[in-house]
Amino acid sequence: TQGNFFGGFNKFSVTYGTDGFAYAGTLNGGNHLGDGFKPNEADSWGIRVIDWGLIEQDKWNLGYSFMGAYKHQDPAAGAWSHPNGHDYSFVIRPAYKWSNFTSTVFEAGYTVQKNTGWNNWNDGEDHVDAYKFTLAQQFSPMTTFWSRPSIRFYVSYLGGDRMDKSQTGLDDHDGEVSIGAQAEAWW
Repeated sequence: TQGNFFGGFNKFSVTYGTDGFAYAGTLNGGNHLGDGFKPNEADSWGIRVIDWGLIEQDKWNLGYSFMGAYKHQDPAAGAWSHPNGHDYSFVIRPAYKWSNFTSTVFEAGYTVQKNTGWNNWNDGEDHVDAYKFTLAQQFSPMTTFWSRPSIRFYVSYLGGDRMDKSQTGLDDHDGEVSIGAQAEAWW
């Protein structure tokens, strides 16, 4: 952890797992770690790198994250094991502070997952991606990155492989626009 990083912080971590815990090294490893332990995954391994943080300035701030992972499957692991592959994703979220109570936020995110060895995954393709762009006007008691409660009016565009008909059930299209309002509070 690097404190006082341009008024914010930066955190960097590496996770490495072997054998039945190779799943610990993937982006979604936290969802299944422990319930997926298989002794027959000997000689498998996975690694995950995460870097995320915040830059906080008087008139703007920037939240960001990057996650990258790779998993190597032992060929003898069997059909229920997850295949070789990599995942990565990133998000940037700059905000401009108009006053002490209102700010405009832009958010861009992208993720891709590539796997080999799963024949029925994503209609036979070995990778899948998704991306999102959001523009929002938000109101909160202060305009620091963590200030809550907040009310946000937004428009988002979502696209990528996960937006095709096989995933959404809708007619083939490249993306989807979403408009809405949301409130967020922490306690």
